[in-house]
Amino acid sequence: MTANNPFSSPNQGCEGFFNQLTSYVILLDLLYEAEKFGEVITVFEDLLSRGVFANSYPRDMVCLVFAAAYRIGTPEAYNKAKKIATDARKAESFLSSRAICLMAAMAIRHGDPETGFELLAILRTQNYIARNIKLVTLCHLKRPDDALMLARSYLARDRGEGKFSGGVHSRGTGHTGAGGR
Repeated sequence: MTANNPFSSPNQGCEGFFNQLTSYVILLDLLYEAEKFGEVITVFEDLLSRGVFANSYPRDMVCLVFAAAYRIGTPEAYNKAKKIATDARKAESFLSSRAICLMAAMAIRHGDPETGFELLAILRTQNYIARNIKLVTLCHLKRPDDALMLARSYLARDRGEGKFSGGVHSRGTGHTGAGGR
């Protein structure tokens, strides 16, 4: 008996019982925790093919699928995750920042930094993980000047200095950055 049987076989007396999004999220989470990463992707694809989500992509489930694909680490798993990401964006479904970061990291791992950079660009706000992945992505795109400029702006922001001006910063200590004048 596979993990998906109660969800896909109405003859077992469970028809309608598991027809809730939360039940499917729990199933995928249990499969992930049991390190059955391939089954996470298979069950999600089965649910998509049966139209369970009505043309939407539940963000918690997508995140679990991307995490499973990342852990599998094969080009096939990456391509499946990339297709899900593409389809979710076409359906205008919300992708969580965690899912986007996982997908961007996978893209870098599989020699596709362009996809990673494109995905990171849709984030409205970036946490430190997204910022670091963006820096790595720029390096893989052979754009070190952009990476350095971005790193400087992140450092300036983290220090509370606001915008990075490209020169020496003043924090109200009397130093103006121009030879003390």
